[in-house]
Amino acid sequence: MGLSRVRFTVQGVIAVGAAALLVTWLVGTLSRLREEVRSSHCVCKLAQLKCALDIYESKYGSLPPAAITPVGVVQSLNSPRRS
Repeated sequence: MGLSRVRFTVQGVIAVGAAALLVTWLVGTLSRLREEVRSSHCVCKLAQLKCALDIYESKYGSLPPAAITPVGVVQSLNSPRRS
């Protein structure tokens, strides 16, 4: 009777260990997946920004100004610098 109880305990420890390994694997996989989603979201936003800049350039003939202050346009992104 004591031997079957020991086997049950060993089987239980093995089962808990296997479950712990599976949980560890799952957590690692989910964090990699989360990072891939963030990365693809960033790439998507950059593609949208490029599309918007292309549309702006085709409509106005140049890229938008680098900065606009209360005084006016500081410098355009694609205009030559004035010395």
